[in-house]
Amino acid sequence: MASNDKKNDGKAIVIAKGGISPYAYAWATSVEKNDTIVVGKGKYSVVVTDANGCVAKASVTVAAGTASVEALAITNLSIYPNPVSSELNVSFDAKSAATVELVNIAGQVIASKVANEFVTSFNTASLESGVYFVNIKVAEGIYTQKIVKD
Repeated sequence: MASNDKKNDGKAIVIAKGGISPYAYAWATSVEKNDTIVVGKGKYSVVVTDANGCVAKASVTVAAGTASVEALAITNLSIYPNPVSSELNVSFDAKSAATVELVNIAGQVIASKVANEFVTSFNTASLESGVYFVNIKVAEGIYTQKIVKD
């Protein structure tokens, strides 16, 4: 997992099984010839060839984690109440335009709003009980916080 959308500090790793070692690795987006490459968020493909010339293709998707609010130049952040019943409040200041998303556990965006100096709320009364996420997206990356709906 990369630390955020902007950094190339994640790893894509292939574990070859079967066939005859040694294995040769050919990554589509890298000159690296071993089983691990350092990458950013995205999908990466590799062709693995064993000592007998047998070929297998695979791909791996590297996700991006969340950055700290300090790294993203977000100040005065407040997301409350948590757990939430009927209304979730989000307030913060950002140095660049920001998008705030309410996302379900499947990654589907339920609601989204845009602004610089932000104070907003999401109506959560009709949501099922469970875990949701608030994503704050700014030019420098994404901050994510888990919330619980009662």
